[in-house]
Amino acid sequence: MDFKRFTMMIAVFVILAAITIAQVALAWGYWDGSWDKSIPPSPYTGQMSWWGENSSTVWSGATWMRWSPSDLSALKSDSQPRLDLTADTDARPPKCDQLHAYTWWSNIPYFGWYRWNDGCGDPMEEAELWIDPWSPYMRAWDPYHYEVQWVKVASGSVTGEINFSYQREWWKRPDHDWLAKVRYGYYGGASAQSVKAWPSVKLSAALGEVSSTGFYTYTVVNEDGQVRVSISVRFDDPEIRAQYIQAAREHSEALTRWLKKSVPVTLTFAHPLSQEELEAIVESSGLKVDSLILIGIDSYGRRIAAGAVVDKGIRTAVERLIKLAQEKKFALRGAMVLVGEIETGLKDLKTLLDDPRVLLVDATGASIALEIAQKLGIDCSDIGVFTPSPYWYMEW
Repeated sequence: MDFKRFTMMIAVFVILAAITIAQVALAWGYWDGSWDKSIPPSPYTGQMSWWGENSSTVWSGATWMRWSPSDLSALKSDSQPRLDLTADTDARPPKCDQLHAYTWWSNIPYFGWYRWNDGCGDPMEEAELWIDPWSPYMRAWDPYHYEVQWVKVASGSVTGEINFSYQREWWKRPDHDWLAKVRYGYYGGASAQSVKAWPSVKLSAALGEVSSTGFYTYTVVNEDGQVRVSISVRFDDPEIRAQYIQAAREHSEALTRWLKKSVPVTLTFAHPLSQEELEAIVESSGLKVDSLILIGIDSYGRRIAAGAVVDKGIRTAVERLIKLAQEKKFALRGAMVLVGEIETGLKDLKTLLDDPRVLLVDATGASIALEIAQKLGIDCSDIGVFTPSPYWYMEW
């Protein structure tokens, strides 16, 4: 091959590579934008970003944000403070939402991560991070982040908005504080805007109930026709934490003795577990895993918690988080939380309760949901449940 022909081949290769790169970049676009102070106790200031990895996945969220001292004081007055990322689409029923929340990471102290859909389409397009405002790791002016990886579940073009908001209890108005949003387009460009306030949202709530047991509170809300149960606990208080762990054990034992179906549970481990230990526990208990949380330390010595939806086995989910840790430069310590379902039967439950590596087997939310289902005359499986974990108070 002569030099001229070789040079032409190299030139063609470079052009094709440039076109390919441009197509991938054009598929999702890129945007950085910041927001202004809105309603306390939302983050005082921050920046929302988004970027495409390839033609089917995209990351979006707050790459940094800060709370002022007064914001943190106000944050403690909300019993259910959370940050919400929602990937809405321009499509109309029956197509609806097309981005599925899949992986996440944050250095905000949080009780857990909850995803759900608004009843239109199958993807879980709403991803909520439940903040622990009482944690000693929640500090004024420290830089925090919360980012989510989305997977496109439809073929062809998809356009819409990813919204970022602070959310509080349903009975407070406004119950949302809209911080920022970005328009996305598959095979399109991107634009964005910041907004100062989210208007008051009127819930189509046929049910709104708040109850307290003395050491934890639970809330039941019917939002847009979907009934959801959420639990709030002051895990920063060692006495309350011990009481809750004992009560959760009793709930789990009672449910599995007589209920003839699987029960949603949240497992919290006493210390970070390796992938091999995690797989062994799942195999011995028969637990069907929905998601998991791994913990780690970043290059500044700060705690990190990253999670993944488990749809292709634990090993694949863990590998996804290992890749994320390498890209974001934080060191993983191991698994601390599993969310899933366990088949009823005392034998399988006893395997978990007697395992010294398992601190908490929590089916409290399922127990509450069962009572609510009986009141409303609906199936227990139709009720969404959020159960908090005290893992941020464990030794890492």
